[in-house]
Amino acid sequence: MNAEKALKTLEYQKILDMLKTHVSSERARELADETRPTDDKNLAESWLTETFEADKILYEQSLDPNFAIDNIVTSLERTRKLSNLTMAELLKIARVLKVSRILKNTLSRAIDADVIKGYSFGLFTNLPLEERIDKSIISDTEMSDDAAKNNFESLRAHVESGISGTMLLMIPLACLMGALSEPLMQLFRAGAFS
Repeated sequence: MNAEKALKTLEYQKILDMLKTHVSSERARELADETRPTDDKNLAESWLTETFEADKILYEQSLDPNFAIDNIVTSLERTRKLSNLTMAELLKIARVLKVSRILKNTLSRAIDADVIKGYSFGLFTNLPLEERIDKSIISDTEMSDDAAKNNFESLRAHVESGISGTMLLMIPLACLMGALSEPLMQLFRAGAFS
């Protein structure tokens, strides 16, 4: 109870509100709301080191910290279930991949910032996927002509291979049935199936 009273006296919520004006995603706002001071000296020193290194990187690399980070958790869950994604979801994924790539490249060039640099190893990048989405999707509702053509050709190839695969199965079955028809008819006439 004393800790909450101290936070109220220090107007901690106002500090959090000021912090939240500098974040660009809803998840970052949630994390800001969850932030609480610590009385653990080692943890406080670790946070101060992170803050110092982050500030240094922002200054030395002329990095704008205001990235628009989309929440793609739902889209990732849908991909795990092998569900289709909308064009809007794919565009969000491409934006997250781009931000991740820029951050990873920037952090890898950081000097004397080992703590923050260590975070860059956890960033996932996939430039070919990012570029393919950018080339294929124009907007939330519009796909490029090339992407539509490639998707149609891919679909046609799958359908044709499916049909030819089915035909390859049907031909041996037809031959087999032809070869078995006379013996089966003899067994039928003899009452074997009665």
